Amino acid sequence: MRYRPPQPHDLRRLKQDLSRTGKSMATLFGLADDHQWRKYTGGSHPREMAPQMLFFGAAQLALSPDELERVFARMRAIGAEVDLLGAARGYARRRDESRGAEGEAEGKAQGEVEPPRSRAARCNHR
Repeated sequence: MRYRPPQPHDLRRLKQDLSRTGKSMATLFGLADDHQWRKYTGGSHPREMAPQMLFFGAAQLALSPDELERVFARMRAIGAEVDLLGAARGYARRRDESRGAEGEAEGKAQGEVEPPRSRAARCNHR
């Protein structure tokens, strides 16, 4: 396979085009947090995005929820445990439990986002 990773300015433009936060972009590409996302978009020695990371993010943007589920079902058939949204919900629940009731409202006020949805899912929910 021949692969040339996107340049940092390409990733910054994608973030802007999608109107997402760094945290949301990190989730989209399977990164731990927005600090990791920034390592791909700037600094004196930005990281190159590996093809599997780019594929993971691009698939979520391009495929419908049903198409994504087909991929996840295949992954499960191979032996993996996959629950992309459940992991994010579990993280949000643990975060909210650690903050208490007022912390949940604070998180929403600070603009914390739900897990990314495919373009088709976003279009169907508008």
